[in-house]
Amino acid sequence: MNKKYLVWVAVLVFVIVGGYALWQSTITVEERVGKRAVERWHALMTGDFKKAYSYLGPGYRSATPYPVYEAKARSAVVEWKKVELRSVKCEPELCSVELNVDYRPTVKGFEAYQLQNRLIEKWVKVDSQWWYVP
Repeated sequence: MNKKYLVWVAVLVFVIVGGYALWQSTITVEERVGKRAVERWHALMTGDFKKAYSYLGPGYRSATPYPVYEAKARSAVVEWKKVELRSVKCEPELCSVELNVDYRPTVKGFEAYQLQNRLIEKWVKVDSQWWYVP
């Protein structure tokens, strides 16, 4: 391969990585945690329980094996329809995330109802990452 080509590829990779790092540094903790909370709910809504499980804190995951979590998640008597992030308030190691979640009961006779619930979730910082604590 041409040395000039390799140098340009290396420079391009360096610029992309540096730009990404700079962009990440401009995102607030509240924005980062809010994004993770909404991503977790989207995973639940689409039935991607493995992804939803990956947002749970290490302590919870060590105490609750994935098959147990998945069985519990699949047994829900509601269908999650929509999530809306309302607010995120953070301290150095703990964030409170307020969400509106729209859902539809799957219990016979109640399927026609669409309901909304306001939730407050706790997210904790462990090893420089934010995790949902049920």
